[in-house]
Amino acid sequence: GCIYVLESFDTPQYKTLAGKCRWVIGPAVVLAHLKHGWPLPASNQPVFSMAMHGVVACFTQLGSAEKRQQLSKLVNLMGGKVQGDFTRYITHLIAGQVGSTKYSVARKFALPVLLPSWVEACWEEGLQRAVLATEEGLLTSHRCPPLTGCTITVTGLDEHERSKVKELCKSAGGTYTGELTKDICTHLLVGNKSSTKYKYARQWKIYCVTPRWFYESIQTGYCQAEGDYDVDTPPEEEPPERK
Repeated sequence: GCIYVLESFDTPQYKTLAGKCRWVIGPAVVLAHLKHGWPLPASNQPVFSMAMHGVVACFTQLGSAEKRQQLSKLVNLMGGKVQGDFTRYITHLIAGQVGSTKYSVARKFALPVLLPSWVEACWEEGLQRAVLATEEGLLTSHRCPPLTGCTITVTGLDEHERSKVKELCKSAGGTYTGELTKDICTHLLVGNKSSTKYKYARQWKIYCVTPRWFYESIQTGYCQAEGDYDVDTPPEEEPPERK
């Protein structure tokens, strides 16, 4: 069939052709085909570049269906694929925060977990140069920090360690708070189980973990499984994983 090569996908011509399901690609696709020998993408959807060639992405905890749809469109436009379920073909997990079942699987297999900004940055850079999403600089800059989405407080730790936790928490993507607040705090680092904080954390089904969970999550780059660091016998009903 006829292939339409358009320099911009932000024109009336593109909208007309895409609306008629024509085979539309960008110049970067042709260049990648000539340079790397990659096959031209299938004709059933427009592809602007091959920045995400070889990427099979899965999403978790993005906050809205609209965000998921927007990112899916960009991944497809850059020659990547998106799957709803976490299968063995997934190469990258794009996460709004840590803690979901999909995140646990990615951690188990040491797959890259990236923030949504990775997709957006690849698209923006791809407008300026021939970019590959798997470039180390892009992966490092947009890796999902291990405590993203976690709100952490402590009990029974001395002032020095408390300050250390507070300092490290922000750089690891988490939020530190001095107060234990229901429905806001996600984790309590426990040095003393006789405290009032610990009593209420258990009652409110907040993860009660040893400080080792905190440090090893930062060290490994993945939020570790809380059950492996529980300070005591887990409560009767474990907090649900944040899907």
